[in-house]
Amino acid sequence: MQKKKIILFWIFILAFVIFYSFSGMGQFVSRFAEPGDPEYAPPVQEAETPSQRRARIHKLRLEKGAEKAAEELQKYDPNNDPNISGDPYKTLFVARLNYETTESRIKREFESYGPIKRVGIFEYAQAGLVRGCSGVLPF
Repeated sequence: MQKKKIILFWIFILAFVIFYSFSGMGQFVSRFAEPGDPEYAPPVQEAETPSQRRARIHKLRLEKGAEKAAEELQKYDPNNDPNISGDPYKTLFVARLNYETTESRIKREFESYGPIKRVGIFEYAQAGLVRGCSGVLPF
């Protein structure tokens, strides 16, 4: 009797395993997500278009430029600048000069109109090249 119960138990276990192992995933198909279900949709990666990238970089550069300009404005003090001498409203600006023109030649030309305190030819600071313009400061 005991042996018969053990055999029936193993037959039941074997039938259970066979039934559920051969059914596969078919019993779970009803639980799958529908094609339009947003909960199970794959994540969409937001890509930046070239025009959006250019606009973002342009905006960053404008912000950096505004910050730099604000800092320079705080530092700027024209009263303590060693490169400034004289009244800017009394300085005559001369443009479109020949690049070979010297300060003595400009001074000689403008002395006929009155005494000259100082003549300066504008140059590029790093290269030392003449810009083609000068400033004449009369007395």
